[in-house]
Amino acid sequence: MSQEKATIHPLFAVPKKTAEDLEREFYEELEDRDEEKICPLCYGSGMEVVPGKGARPCECRQQKSHSDLLKKARIPRRYTDCHFQSYATTNRWQERAYGKATKLALNYPKVERGLLLMGS
Repeated sequence: MSQEKATIHPLFAVPKKTAEDLEREFYEELEDRDEEKICPLCYGSGMEVVPGKGARPCECRQQKSHSDLLKKARIPRRYTDCHFQSYATTNRWQERAYGKATKLALNYPKVERGLLLMGS
């Protein structure tokens, strides 16, 4: 076997950053953060202090949980403005399906079966 020297190529995909660059980026990110994102009730802790009663989960935690569930559902953006209120029925079969769908959605945790929507 011939022994050839391997050529070492620099990695261009990984930028070389100094400690000063990393520190500057860190402080820039802190400045870019929006102060309104911090909840005024819990100050970002997720627990709201109720005077005389103790602590309870903050409303912002419930809102974050709701938005996380929507993200996990992976519903396309084109359906973000679709609601039961914006749906218009054109015949009695659609009216019947609309009534059952809204009833199922309003009673969701208490129902035994899901719903599959198909068609135009």
